[in-house]
Amino acid sequence: MRRTTVPGFLLVVSLQGCGKVADSTEGTAAAAGWTGTGGAGGVGGASTGGAPSGGAAGAPCDGLTRVGDVIEVLKPSGDGLNPALVALGASVEVVFETTSPSGKTIVKGDWLSPWSGAWSPPLVGAAAIFADVNDPFVAAANAKKSTSAVLHGVAGAPCLRLATIDPQDTLATIGSCTSSPPVDVGAPRLLLARSDSGPEDAYVVAYESGGHQLSFASVSGAKVGAPGWLGCATSPLLAAGWSSPSGTLVAFSTSRPFQTCGLDAWADGPPTRLQIARLGDGADPSSAELRHELTLAEPIVALRLAPRADGGAWVVFQTALGIPAGPLRALAVDAQGKPTSELVDVVDPGDVAPFALAPMGNRALLVWYPFPVCKNEPCAALRFHRLDDSTQSSTAPIHVEPLLGAPLGSLSLASSPDAKSAIAAWHDLKGMPSQLFAARFDCAN
Repeated sequence: MRRTTVPGFLLVVSLQGCGKVADSTEGTAAAAGWTGTGGAGGVGGASTGGAPSGGAAGAPCDGLTRVGDVIEVLKPSGDGLNPALVALGASVEVVFETTSPSGKTIVKGDWLSPWSGAWSPPLVGAAAIFADVNDPFVAAANAKKSTSAVLHGVAGAPCLRLATIDPQDTLATIGSCTSSPPVDVGAPRLLLARSDSGPEDAYVVAYESGGHQLSFASVSGAKVGAPGWLGCATSPLLAAGWSSPSGTLVAFSTSRPFQTCGLDAWADGPPTRLQIARLGDGADPSSAELRHELTLAEPIVALRLAPRADGGAWVVFQTALGIPAGPLRALAVDAQGKPTSELVDVVDPGDVAPFALAPMGNRALLVWYPFPVCKNEPCAALRFHRLDDSTQSSTAPIHVEPLLGAPLGSLSLASSPDAKSAIAAWHDLKGMPSQLFAARFDCAN
């Protein structure tokens, strides 16, 4: 396969179809010891976690202790915003935005051995991507799990671009960057490397176009498949996904019953439905199958996902229709996308709060920050919760990490392959410029 770098998009700086509802009697195809992958997020995306290996049957992480100091991620000039941690086995990368009067760039830093030895800042490289200042980005491990891949808006063009930062490589272009008149594809919502990639790298992408329409498409090599329109609403939509033994599964918000968004150009209202679907063979959205649906009283405003070691996943979301917002709610699903737990209200932040999720074997680690509402001291603190079959709304956090400085703007979380450590990254909100921080935590037991 031949890949090219699109000139002008990278610089070096110093420093619809038909679907079906699956039979509810279909069984789980999870394989023992299987390891899946999850999507990653910039704004509204799924938090990036480490591979969900280890910890599936081992002792749960009953507590956390911070290793070393909270460190500042060194960055080029300008604000450091929206960190996305991407776990690559023994190494971890942090992808983030930098903004300045000249525009927005996306850069990354590397921790080569973050899970052992002394904790220190990552090495931030000089390579950067020029990106559309109005679009978020989403990041995930590339298909080879050798570096981060990024789906981002292209400055001055109506398309999206799937690329790596270092090495600088264009993997695919979604939409036409030169169409006349320009047809805007929309904003990135999901990037997921497929486990069935074969000889060519394969991905699933999702993007939200004007009018709040959510489309999914498969990418194989540099070829982008026909998009499938699965979500629609009158306010922003969200998506997350993972690869399981049964194929590629996605969780997304929408306003309408499954596969009815393409019937006309309208929506039923805000995204009050959470749908979990399996895409068709080859991650084809036109033959997607609904596996589970929740109909909620309020629209979904945040959605995160962490794969499980058994091929299933943890899905965490929050709803809001003003203040107060709803609680952070968690649901475990199997490798077919069907629930294996009750829907649990993990914690009630009182308002829309930054949170992130990472896999810990068959469990998951949730971290959130009480901003702008704080019900319990200390207010400037990260709060960590373990998600497992015993999690209830009354379950206390396994760790509270007080922080100094300004409130958080966004959070990301990654976990180690043995499910015994995690890295959290965040940016503050004081601006002028905004700073990027990270901390490592180990299981205390």
